[in-house]
Amino acid sequence: MDEEVTSPEKLPKAPPVLPDDEVLYELADLFRVFGDSTRIKILYALHDDELCVQDIANAVQLSQSAVSHQLRVLKDTKLVRFRRDGKTVYYALDDDHVRSILSMGMDHIEEFRQTDETFELQLLRQFALQQDKETSERVIAEHLDRLEKTQSRLEEQLHALEQRKAQELAAEVEAFDPVVPEDPDILQENPAEDVPEPEGEPLDPDLWPEASASLAA
Repeated sequence: MDEEVTSPEKLPKAPPVLPDDEVLYELADLFRVFGDSTRIKILYALHDDELCVQDIANAVQLSQSAVSHQLRVLKDTKLVRFRRDGKTVYYALDDDHVRSILSMGMDHIEEFRQTDETFELQLLRQFALQQDKETSERVIAEHLDRLEKTQSRLEEQLHALEQRKAQELAAEVEAFDPVVPEDPDILQENPAEDVPEPEGEPLDPDLWPEASASLAA
């Protein structure tokens, strides 16, 4: 009988080589230090430059005593170093390894946040597409109704303005009283002439006694 040939994919893999337990315990303790948000704030405050305790407290908005307590933990785990300048003590990240851990952790978080935001946007888009048609029509109808009311209000205001302008114009015309000056030349060219008495039979004094008396005078 032919011997069965085992494919390379089915060959048993060698178990991964793990560091010693003592080293893994130390690594776990190291990451346990990163598990406190206050210590993370302090490390990020020291990411670019060294600071004194007062400056760190102002940056993380904590008391100096609370910051000093966390700095002792960070110094014991060799994440932070310090130097003295007179009476002032300045703290900084111990080396670039700490800075790299912070940067890689932030990159991972930002990538995870972007994935979550993309997923939320997809859900919102699907929800918007699944909206009831009647809801969309109602929103459109309400918008059109607001536009009609606005147009009606503008027309009323325009009509009232036109009426007010017409009233003001009428008042100005009524108040206008032109004074025509007398032209002496016209008066001289057309002097008043005596109106000739009408020809005809004399008035009957019995019928027009007042007129007859006037003529007699």
